[in-house]
Amino acid sequence: MLKDENTPSAIRVVIFRLHDEDFGVEIAYIREITAMLDMTVIHDPAGFIKGVVNYQGQVVVVVDWITPLCSRSTEGIPKTARIIFIELRKRVFGFIVDQVFDVIEVSLGDAGGGRQQGATDLPADYIKGVAGVDGKSIRVLDMEKIFLKFI
Repeated sequence: MLKDENTPSAIRVVIFRLHDEDFGVEIAYIREITAMLDMTVIHDPAGFIKGVVNYQGQVVVVVDWITPLCSRSTEGIPKTARIIFIELRKRVFGFIVDQVFDVIEVSLGDAGGGRQQGATDLPADYIKGVAGVDGKSIRVLDMEKIFLKFI
């Protein structure tokens, strides 16, 4: 059966929480999800880079989005926090999330234009699309656009 051009295709995403909001990231980018690891802290004036970790023998940059995306100061990393390691263009990055929930299949709707409002105030180009899950809107992040500055 042929798909209608306007019918969004389903993708598998990991649902995670950042601050008080749930997001998704395509599973195709994910290499591994781990508990917090010992980290060498790096001073980053922009507030994105939390530090570096030894991940499978590689020095990997770990990003903490809480301060730059949620416009709040970090109140400490919760015990439920995880590092999601992703691979982009043969480089590995990690980012800290408050909690990981599930892997689900979703269909994406249009992310719209401008900034995406919620607990986090994101530029629209950071959002690949929006999926409805259990009556909530989950913004699926575009890893390429977000991590482009590091590649």
